[in-house]
Amino acid sequence: MRWLEGAGARVRILPSGAAGGEALLADALVVSSGPTDIHPATYGEPVRVALGGAPSAARDRHDALLLRQAVGLGLPVLGVCAGHQLLNIACGGTLYQDIADDGAGDAAHATEQHGVATVRDTAIRRLCGGRVEVHSRHHQAIRRLGRGLRPTAWSPDGLVEAVEHPGSRFAVGVQWQPQDQASELGAALAEALVEAAA
Repeated sequence: MRWLEGAGARVRILPSGAAGGEALLADALVVSSGPTDIHPATYGEPVRVALGGAPSAARDRHDALLLRQAVGLGLPVLGVCAGHQLLNIACGGTLYQDIADDGAGDAAHATEQHGVATVRDTAIRRLCGGRVEVHSRHHQAIRRLGRGLRPTAWSPDGLVEAVEHPGSRFAVGVQWQPQDQASELGAALAEALVEAAA
């Protein structure tokens, strides 16, 4: 909340499972991360690895539906960490259930700050620059990209670190934790969302 309020947003936290109408009457929608992994049933797969927290396919489907509806309505959307993954699922994509088990990346994503390279002519490049150090805490990541999404940042080991929906006013997902970054990087993303919402 403090991260978004610092950019001038009036933040309202919706309880899990809140009616879609309540969220879609807002000026923007942010789906953030939490202590629980995304349940693979949300994208049509059986559980293959140990998952963290207490995953709920029902909750994840609800949040993915909200994101799909928000994008369809042109509502500014920001997905952070798990929200970034859910934005991808909302567009028909899938995830690596575990980066290491799936042989998709290294351990830096779970515990460390690491670099990402952004793609030219994207909102993320304009907001963050060409290369940036980000804070990461995840072991799941985008596997198959959702329809209509463009990957806009990559980690050195080849994982998608940010996505955008080019047909939208502002629909961005970032795998990292911008609220943890007491820097221009975190502030720029929040300010861009608030500007789109205004």
